[in-house]
Amino acid sequence: HKAIYKAVVSTQSGHYGRGRSIKKFIMMKANIQAISLKITTIKSQGAMANAMKGVTKAMTSMNKQMNMPQLQKIMMEFEKEADIMDMKKEKSTDCDSALIPLL
Repeated sequence: HKAIYKAVVSTQSGHYGRGRSIKKFIMMKANIQAISLKITTIKSQGAMANAMKGVTKAMTSMNKQMNMPQLQKIMMEFEKEADIMDMKKEKSTDCDSALIPLL
């Protein structure tokens, strides 16, 4: 920023073409900022691509380790046991409801 400021100030001391020189420096600064923004964007995209690559490897590894038939069997057994537990809870609640008037 200091170098650009000094360059602009030094061009102001000239007579003819002073306005054009200032415009050139302003345009040059804007172009440099635009290029800097593009570089930052490209770096971010590269980092995102690398992160996605790592996640893909992890997911592939997980998928290879998963045994779907076994997992389905476990889920069915869990569901069955949960249903049994619900039925027992319901019977217990019914029994409690029947005993409360007797107390």
